[in-house]
Amino acid sequence: MSNSYTPLPLSLQASPKERTYGDITSACRPPQSLRRVLMDTSILSQSSGSSIIELGHTKVVCSVHGPRSSSSSFGQTKFHSDGILNCEVRYAPNFGIRAETKALEKNQVFEGKRSGLTPEEIELSARLEDSLMASIPLNKLPKSVLDIYVMVLQGDGSIFSAAVMSASLALADAGLELYDLVSCCTVAVKSIEGIPICLADPSEDEMSEAEGIVTIAMLGNWKEVTVWNQTGRLDSEVLKRTVDLCRDGCSILYKCMKQCLTQKCD
Repeated sequence: MSNSYTPLPLSLQASPKERTYGDITSACRPPQSLRRVLMDTSILSQSSGSSIIELGHTKVVCSVHGPRSSSSSFGQTKFHSDGILNCEVRYAPNFGIRAETKALEKNQVFEGKRSGLTPEEIELSARLEDSLMASIPLNKLPKSVLDIYVMVLQGDGSIFSAAVMSASLALADAGLELYDLVSCCTVAVKSIEGIPICLADPSEDEMSEAEGIVTIAMLGNWKEVTVWNQTGRLDSEVLKRTVDLCRDGCSILYKCMKQCLTQKCD
């Protein structure tokens, strides 16, 4: 499913040069626009649910296993009355957009262990778990565990946003009861000729040059923020514009996610 050039409603004062949609076209992308978005589900047969998301050149695949007993999970095995959610995010070898991505064995991608994760992978795994927790009625999965494996095949900015939406789609694809889908959007702030510009769905280069970055994960219907992550210092007016653009991006991506699921049902 592809949607992706729908502009966000927030208008800004200036446009940075050489922003692209992440495809083969040479069209320039306005600051408030998303890159090409591709979403699909049920891509892996050896899982309860699965999905793949592309945001420009960022590509993420997710596999959900369970609910199942804790003895067969990679996570904790202590007694628990409610269900437990375990998330694991890994980078594929040569995951960068400037390196050729190697072919990956399924067992390598989706049957990994928490040991051996890098600090960045551990942080992404914890943040992913926080973002999804509010969308799953774990009290209805007593003494069970849900395992979510995310593999970053290519990274060109907004990796966490892609991981969150891929995991939420995979949970829905597994037929699990959810309160809502979780969408996620990242916005970077970069000064151009002294004017702070908010860049929706930034690329890796834009994020590395940014003065501040805000990422928001949100339940689409409930409008409840599950994760708010900010790096860099932004004044109150710029922060307000950044958060508004994040929320607008979440709303549009939420519609893409729903469209992806309904097309599968048709």
